[in-house]
Amino acid sequence: MNIHQGPPGSPAAIAKNVLRVFLLSFIVLFLELSLIRWLPSQVRALSYFKNLVLISSFLGLGLGSMLTGRARSLLWLFPVLFLLEVGAALLLGQFIISGTNSLEEHLWLLYWDLPSNAPSFPLWVAVPLFFVLNTLTFVPLGQLVGEALVGAGNPILAYSANLLGSLAGTAGFVGVSFAEWGPRLWFAPALAGLAWFARARRASFGLLAATTLIVTALPLDRGLAWSPYYGLRRTPIEAGITGIFTPEELGTRTHQQLGYYLTVNGSFHEAALNLSADISFPALRQLREDYGLPYRYLRDHIGIRPRDVLIIGAGTGNDAQIALEQGAEFVDVVEIDPVILRWGQEIHPNRPYDDRRVRRHVADARNFLNHASREYDLVVFGTLDSQTLLSALSTIRLDNYVYTVESLEQAKAVLKPRGALALYFWVEKDWIRKRLVKTIEAAFGCPPVVLRPLKPRLFNLVLIATAAPAEGSSSPSLALDRDKADVQESTDDWPYLYQQDRKLSPFYTTMIVVLASLSALAVLIGVRAALPSDQKGLKNFHLPLFFQGAGFLLLETKGISTLSLVFGSTWTVNAIVIGAILLIILVATLGVYWLRPRRVGLIWAGIAATLVVGYLVPTSALLSPDLGARVAGSCLVVLSPILFSSMFFAVLFRDSADVAWAYGSNLLGAVLGGLAEFGSVLTGFRALNLLALLLYALAFAAHRFGPRQNLG
Repeated sequence: MNIHQGPPGSPAAIAKNVLRVFLLSFIVLFLELSLIRWLPSQVRALSYFKNLVLISSFLGLGLGSMLTGRARSLLWLFPVLFLLEVGAALLLGQFIISGTNSLEEHLWLLYWDLPSNAPSFPLWVAVPLFFVLNTLTFVPLGQLVGEALVGAGNPILAYSANLLGSLAGTAGFVGVSFAEWGPRLWFAPALAGLAWFARARRASFGLLAATTLIVTALPLDRGLAWSPYYGLRRTPIEAGITGIFTPEELGTRTHQQLGYYLTVNGSFHEAALNLSADISFPALRQLREDYGLPYRYLRDHIGIRPRDVLIIGAGTGNDAQIALEQGAEFVDVVEIDPVILRWGQEIHPNRPYDDRRVRRHVADARNFLNHASREYDLVVFGTLDSQTLLSALSTIRLDNYVYTVESLEQAKAVLKPRGALALYFWVEKDWIRKRLVKTIEAAFGCPPVVLRPLKPRLFNLVLIATAAPAEGSSSPSLALDRDKADVQESTDDWPYLYQQDRKLSPFYTTMIVVLASLSALAVLIGVRAALPSDQKGLKNFHLPLFFQGAGFLLLETKGISTLSLVFGSTWTVNAIVIGAILLIILVATLGVYWLRPRRVGLIWAGIAATLVVGYLVPTSALLSPDLGARVAGSCLVVLSPILFSSMFFAVLFRDSADVAWAYGSNLLGAVLGGLAEFGSVLTGFRALNLLALLLYALAFAAHRFGPRQNLG
């Protein structure tokens, strides 16, 4: 028997270690989620690379787990590395992280709170830097978890405790997000928990205790209010505040007259503006005219005055104020961020959300459209431009699924026979405009009418599509926009609005190569450090679980993206989805513990069959208004392969010769899966099922024909 499996030990010792696994898993996941939330608020470029934090966490945990029993405790290094990462983020938060001209991903990084002469720092250095720093930070934690897994004796019970701890960590972070706590209250409890585990190791305990005190004193909040999505700040619009108005335009006007700017993670997001009819400020009068373009078009060219209006991405209330002034009798406003919606009630000069004609909804746009109970004369897509990702697993942004053919078809379905869609947008790349046009035409059967503000400030393009297409006006400003060549429409399978075509940009290609190379180098160094001096082979490396980890992360990524469309992409829904996935993994693991299957052939066949079904069934088939049908369809298409995959893992993990190496190999495989997820830009999301199927085939082949990993 391998020394790492160890003797069974007393029941009390095993129970103690199982509890240790649970608590450590809770702390590690909580800390991981905290860094995923906090780092992008400091280093704004990371808002578009949040899965980088997750992937590097997996890499660090995997390497640390493989070092279990092969090296002295590295826990004393964690506070040093953690403070180094936090310090680097605070320092670079004062820099403008600049991209490259070849970067095709449209990054709206305005660095609103930094002076124009702030120092710059290259994006291609910042991304690998935090990948390395976060990887190193999680290596000591991986070793700590690996020690607890080994000490628990029974791999299945230990892994079950790991899952329960992860589930509790997810629930805990949902709780602090709901309470709108800030970073100090994220990091300090996790650090204090680690200090408790290190109390027998004086150096580690002292460093962790000191780090806990230092972190509570650091300016982690930057004066921001924390919603479940962003670090938010509201700034009065007045003289001396840089914004969409020039100092000459502002003069001596105060924010009581003008309104507020709203920033997320330090970057400009929107403005709550005084748009009343009697405003004397010329710039605001022009903005009123710009917001009113769709209403005038519908009145003059379609012959309707919108009475029932739906506003998607309502923000702080500008669109609602215009709808009310234009005579709307009923206005549904949908905003995904509860703090932004609440601030709209508090700070908007015109108080549109206090009007009895307005109904407020904290909801996901797609889910609301799928369950709308009435029809509208006008559906408004506000200037949705999320600076956060759908989840830490995905490269998809929250707003990407709003601008797809399927989303626009849902909007068309809730329009009255003569109703219309109005889409406000700021476009700097002409191919983005072409994609929007082509996507709207695919949904409505006719190109949209294009309207352009005279002096753009918050948006420079308004596209209008009608449920019953009308002929375009002879006026050049009201021409049908038919310029859509050489671009692909955005769909739920390929929702990359800001990606010019189905290929990775040079920047992303370079980043993937760099991160993959850094990962490979880290694995080589880690494996060399983990192997005994007299061992030259890699017999402890668990190749089947490595491929299973890669395939599973792809499944989880696609599953969360799909379920966000089916049930909504709010933070609460995503938390429930992640919790449901963890519960399914736990059920599968306990099923293996109780049923004790000896072979994985049938389990692998279940994986293959459900992956093929998931590839063949489009997401649109799951979007039933009936909740029972959506749940049943999701279980079959999305959750079934996760169930079989979890059973596959549990059997291999149960029979592994070295629990720490098996766990580490699986986490390193997740790094490969995380990098492979970028391939969805080339293939679309449904094809991830086929890539996952290939990885599971490699896992099964490695198990069937490779060196035996079990205890025999």
